[in-house]
Amino acid sequence: MIMSNQQPVSISNAVHLGRAEHRDGLLRPSRVVFRIMIALIAIIVTGYPAAMAYAGDSKSEQAASVSQTQLQNQPSENEHLAANARTSTPSGSGRASADASEELFKTVNLSPMKGITVQHDQALKTLDSWARQTMNGITGRSSYRGHDALATLFDISFRPDVWRNRPIIRIKNAPLGIDISQMPGLPPDESRRIMEEGTVSLAFWRSQGTLMYLQKLQQSSMHKIDAINQVEGAAISLEQLLHAEPDLPSLALVPQIDRSQDRWLTLAEAVRLPEGDAFSPEKLLPITHAWVEMLLAWQSNDVERVNSYAKQLGENLPTLNPDRYPSPLKRSAEVLYNRLYKMTLPGTALYFFAFVFFLMSARAGVRWPWVIAMLMFVAALIVHTAGVGIRWWLVQKSTESWFYAIPIKNQFEAVMMCVWLGAILTLILESGMAHWFVRKLTGIRWTLGLRGSVYGASGSFLGWLALLALFTVPYVLNISIGNEIGLVNGILMHWMLYVHVALAVASYALITMSALIGAWWMIRFLRDRVAARGLSPAGAMLDTLDRCNLVVLQLAFLVLGVAIILGAIWADFSWGRPWGWDPKETFALVTWICYLVILHVRLVAKTPSTRSWWTAILTVIGFFVMLFNWIGVNYFLVGLHSYA
Repeated sequence: MIMSNQQPVSISNAVHLGRAEHRDGLLRPSRVVFRIMIALIAIIVTGYPAAMAYAGDSKSEQAASVSQTQLQNQPSENEHLAANARTSTPSGSGRASADASEELFKTVNLSPMKGITVQHDQALKTLDSWARQTMNGITGRSSYRGHDALATLFDISFRPDVWRNRPIIRIKNAPLGIDISQMPGLPPDESRRIMEEGTVSLAFWRSQGTLMYLQKLQQSSMHKIDAINQVEGAAISLEQLLHAEPDLPSLALVPQIDRSQDRWLTLAEAVRLPEGDAFSPEKLLPITHAWVEMLLAWQSNDVERVNSYAKQLGENLPTLNPDRYPSPLKRSAEVLYNRLYKMTLPGTALYFFAFVFFLMSARAGVRWPWVIAMLMFVAALIVHTAGVGIRWWLVQKSTESWFYAIPIKNQFEAVMMCVWLGAILTLILESGMAHWFVRKLTGIRWTLGLRGSVYGASGSFLGWLALLALFTVPYVLNISIGNEIGLVNGILMHWMLYVHVALAVASYALITMSALIGAWWMIRFLRDRVAARGLSPAGAMLDTLDRCNLVVLQLAFLVLGVAIILGAIWADFSWGRPWGWDPKETFALVTWICYLVILHVRLVAKTPSTRSWWTAILTVIGFFVMLFNWIGVNYFLVGLHSYA
């Protein structure tokens, strides 16, 4: 309990007590404080928030599954389906409220609140990140109809009646969407809309007719269970927003004063802290008052007051416990990081232009395209480094350790780090820094041969393709690859594993570059067979490609071998055995053997053309073996490395 002037202070403001007076103007401060005190006494005596939270969870669980007995006792399926059609879109006052929401979205400004930090899924992130992640889980996009994600989620919580019947739940599995659009009894317009948009409303999804139909789908085809579970997860997320008590947010917005406590608190929990751990009423009361007033202003479409209270919340929440709150710079950087699509699109564009100019340089044999290509590549590498660095910086606030915050814990981070390490190696090889380093270190004038923009073209193509994939995969394939900031299991928080994974993804980058060079060699060879015999200037280019490919595949062989050895050492003192024929371990060894075969073939091949031809073919084959090891094993096989 928080004491102010020897009296208890409450948080559940005049949401229910003062709506009539609020229509005529602001409640007088004294009356607000009086009603807040009374409401807090009721909360403490009855346990109202905890009871409502439990009820909300119970409703979600009950709605998530319907027993066979219940389904058998329901009226006919066609009657339920007819009811579905009536509840799939808002009508009457719902349309008026929806129109009011649209007008509010155009003018509301929640920018001051986007930098507020929230603890979600054990990770600290801004409200902007939380809103984008939650919205993506429900609608399949980080925004709804182009509206700000945070504003949309607030509107869902503040006007639940509007959103319960609005079709915003995305059916990511297209065959399931087709099945649902063909439900018996659906009006043709609604069936066509579901087919085209692939969305349904919560009321539609929770209706008994839909549940009966989904049960039949599961019985007829078991592979549809995952698709149904995806929609069910989105429905539960939407339900939690609709059933949340809007008086105070259910988000963990407040870091505890006790630094030994990692779990953050909701505002309601902060109010109920014992006296020794309680926050100052002078700081907490204005925040809770601003939240409730923003709610009332939102429901009455008073944009000016909404913006005013949003600004107050953005300014005051970080002051509750500033010692444990992320800095303003870090929070602003996260918001900007989200707006730039986690630095994937800027990096994609720069890598692409670098690739084009490297190709021009390789084709024309003049220097000026190479200079432009190098400038573009360096710019892309700077943007890429900023993306990796910001990600590292943001994860650090959750782990409070720079080392254990290395962004390499999921597929998104692994690909970002893989391409970044590949870009570093590309810069070293293409610029000639490797020659300079060896000469300074040993005094030997060592050379890798003619480069011909080969390293630069393969490295920039790798960067362009990988960052483009990171941006598009969640939208095209509708799968999560860990692009949202989060934490991992404790077993992964070990320094040896970070070294092992860093070397592994670096080898993957080299393997991809080698495959690209090999494919380039085959295209050049097939285009001009005369060049393969060295009878034309094109033969010099084929020789350059082959020499560059040899350098890259040798590095890949060496780095992957060291990664496997270090992985075995880590597994020995983590899992109690150095090798267990886990699918990931097995296919990593198979990949390494592929490159051992390539190097052996180069030794036994009788002619240079035969050696180059088999090198090109086997490097492409090795790439697909590596790709299955990196991605295919995660989705098609089960093992201890399912997180990798």
